[in-house]
Amino acid sequence: MEWAPPNPPKKPQKPCLLYFWQIDLSVGKLIQQGRQAKNLTQKDLATKICEKTQVVTEYEQGKAIPNQAILAKMERVLEIKLRGKDKGAPLAPKGKKAQGK
Repeated sequence: MEWAPPNPPKKPQKPCLLYFWQIDLSVGKLIQQGRQAKNLTQKDLATKICEKTQVVTEYEQGKAIPNQAILAKMERVLEIKLRGKDKGAPLAPKGKKAQGK
């Protein structure tokens, strides 16, 4: 008598394809322009946002899967909007909304 596993493997399933949204290339260009305007290297920006240099590179090349936390950190350092309708606009100073009321 041969040994057999208690639960024989099931038939292989069809491969499942997953699609993820990637960052828009126009946002990558904005990140690159904002970084260069502040005279920062990719490594400098990565250090300021506590991420790896590869993350900044992927965002600039449009290969990254968008992460709102990373985009928010980049917005603060570069002082430009990277999300929403007015991408590329200067980031409003903190507390400006409260003063307008």
